[in-house]
Amino acid sequence: MSAAAHRWNRLCRTAQAQSGLVSLAQLHAAGFSTRTASRLAANGQLTRRHRGVYVVGPVQPGFAASAWAAHLALGVAHPISHVAAGFLLGLLPRPPRIVEVTVTGARRRSRPGVRVHHAEASVPTVRDCTGLLTTDAARTLADLAPQLGPSALRGAVREGLVSHRIDLRSLRHEVEASRRPGRTRLLQAVDAVDDPSMHRTASEFERQLLTLVREHGLPLPLVNEIVLGFEVDFLWPDAGLVVEADGERWHAGDDRRRRDRQRDAALVAAGLTVLRIGWHQLTETPLTLVEQLRARLLPSSGLRRA
Repeated sequence: MSAAAHRWNRLCRTAQAQSGLVSLAQLHAAGFSTRTASRLAANGQLTRRHRGVYVVGPVQPGFAASAWAAHLALGVAHPISHVAAGFLLGLLPRPPRIVEVTVTGARRRSRPGVRVHHAEASVPTVRDCTGLLTTDAARTLADLAPQLGPSALRGAVREGLVSHRIDLRSLRHEVEASRRPGRTRLLQAVDAVDDPSMHRTASEFERQLLTLVREHGLPLPLVNEIVLGFEVDFLWPDAGLVVEADGERWHAGDDRRRRDRQRDAALVAAGLTVLRIGWHQLTETPLTLVEQLRARLLPSSGLRRA
């Protein structure tokens, strides 16, 4: 193998670990001069992604390539952060359109597809299996708090808990000691996720319904309890009320609907009231839903309270 072929193979191995990308510094380390890099780009062997960042071979799709491009462009000591870190850490379900990076020390400019945040001091970080550096989960949640709505923020905290990336007690202590924007919202999300009844909910639909019940001062139900051999979403034993959250993902299909009807019939025959709630009721007419629940749980209150 010629020296040139050996250098190229070495470069390809580096790129393979970085979603197909290399920096100009890595090109130099592999034995390629800046002039040679320009020539390789001209003949299509390299594709310029950012200034000083190149794709080796075909451009790879996907968010990981965008994250690596930003990482290499701004320096691998500066972590991916905010929504981009939230996605890479599994706290958020969808990748963002822009990769955010937090830079300490030297000033850096944002560029197309990359937004730069500056921090006065170093931030806690973790690396994924490919070597991408991101802010750790606690710092990421603090960065996300001013940007996300309450439901999305609760979901992110819950994902951090389930994946063992955060400890709620430690996170609460860190947030209480900080004065960052979104502090109150993040504490509220931590408190909601730390509620034992929230730990047992199976879907975001159920979590939002439980939050609605709590916010309007209604009695809290038992969650995912077994009644007559059936698992029910919510049970208020004193009121004899069962509430089922009918999300399309969990209740689609003729067989599932038939089993639901059979279960409802058995519960009603045992003297329970079964109320099925659709997603549209929860999101479009929540106050009407609250009054329906209040009338069954607190019948003496009537329908006068808002």
